[in-house]
Amino acid sequence: MLGVLAAVPALAQVQRTFVNLGFELPSAAPSNCYFQVSEALVPGWTTTHPSQNGVGCAPNVAQTPGPLIEIWRSGYNSVVARSGSQFAELNAEASSRIYQNVCLATGEPIGWRFSHRGRQSATVNDVTEFRIGSSAGTNRVVRAATQNDGDGAVNTCYGTSTADGGVSGNSCNHAAASNGWRDYSGQFTWLGSTAVHAIGFESIFAGGGSATIGNFIDDIQVTLRPFVELSSATATVREGEATPALPTLRVVGTVPSGGITVQLAVQGASTATRGSDFSTASGTDTLSVTVPAGVYDGNDFPLPLSLIDDAAIENGETLVLAITSSPSDYVLSST
Repeated sequence: MLGVLAAVPALAQVQRTFVNLGFELPSAAPSNCYFQVSEALVPGWTTTHPSQNGVGCAPNVAQTPGPLIEIWRSGYNSVVARSGSQFAELNAEASSRIYQNVCLATGEPIGWRFSHRGRQSATVNDVTEFRIGSSAGTNRVVRAATQNDGDGAVNTCYGTSTADGGVSGNSCNHAAASNGWRDYSGQFTWLGSTAVHAIGFESIFAGGGSATIGNFIDDIQVTLRPFVELSSATATVREGEATPALPTLRVVGTVPSGGITVQLAVQGASTATRGSDFSTASGTDTLSVTVPAGVYDGNDFPLPLSLIDDAAIENGETLVLAITSSPSDYVLSST
């Protein structure tokens, strides 16, 4: 009998990916219009906007009351999307915030990018704030200030020399894009709690003077390393079992192009012996698991590990495994 051990907490699935970052859903095609609909119809996004009647865009988007999110079709009012066919305007009919709830881990690096455009003025900036969490004045990443001709700059880059709440080591860049848009980007280290946080955007000022007219947002990208863990903390199996219930490598989140390789190492506390009790694909005490590019929601990958049935009667033995840290590729955290 062989016990496989790994120090991991109990499992509970978390959201580790962002959804609908270009506001392509719901789609108003083939109409050329804007719509204000309940957050329930906009995959991924939540808003602090009060519940009220919306505005539809026939024939595909019906008027739907609720906490409103406003989305424009590319070309409506001569405003072309930065990417894809649709984009969002902040505030709809009331000052509010749009966000997605995603789990962040203490100490992880987070890359970010979004496109911002003013609506009514080529001389006065629309200003939006990208922030982590629901509390104003902390965990801020950047304030972007852009006019409707694409002129603009970073208004404030937070968490650079000193941390702003959990945002630390931040960098902020900006560059003019096409059709009046400006791209803002950077990377910071998250020092806040390992927990689910509301990550999103809020209108700070509209150049036209009305809070509900301005601050277009599109082509958002937030780069999070995937969470990896072993599927169970312990497993007890017997030699000779046809399909031993060995732990697997569990992945949650987005694995980038090219994939990643996760390595595990046999620990010195093991009493099982490689070669007589178990074998590895590498022939060493290192196990390598290749995870292809993709979006994963708790997918399990088998370990390159086999048990050896030597037919000898022996006491229970223990094989202890640990995932090797690689912060640039993945985050060791329970899902």
